[in-house]
Amino acid sequence: MSGIECPIECCQKDTPDWIKTNETFLLTVVATISGIIGLLLQSCLKSRCSEIKCFGLFCKREPLPLDGSDIATTPQPINTRNENSNPV
Repeated sequence: MSGIECPIECCQKDTPDWIKTNETFLLTVVATISGIIGLLLQSCLKSRCSEIKCFGLFCKREPLPLDGSDIATTPQPINTRNENSNPV
């Protein structure tokens, strides 16, 4: 029995490369890093600061002035009728 070799390709002991073995982990790491970078850029865009320093990057900008007239202050109607109760 020691001289019998298996002809099926799936039984061979070829080791796949690192990326093919760990592609789910690699995709998770890349997606997490991309999400963190996106959150950092979003917070920089919403910031009212004129100078931003983050991880060795420097940005000097002039944010748009915020006027009180830009904010809409229309009152919302109040619904006093309870829609969840059944009529008697």
